[in-house]
Amino acid sequence: MAPAKTMNAALDAKRESKSVDFKAMFTPATPGAWQELVKDIVAFANSGGGQILFGVRDDGTPNPGWEPSD
Repeated sequence: MAPAKTMNAALDAKRESKSVDFKAMFTPATPGAWQELVKDIVAFANSGGGQILFGVRDDGTPNPGWEPSD
């Protein structure tokens, strides 16, 4: 699938799948946050790829409580 189509499919997703992972927030200063992110990246790398969307809840809706600049 072309990169643009893959990204659009991820943005339209209503739930997580084997190729789409939602992160409601990512706070680098939180203990274990980087390890969790690296674990997810490695899992995607070992399974053919995927996308991680930040600021998205598990149901596919935006998380209004997350500030990306943090």
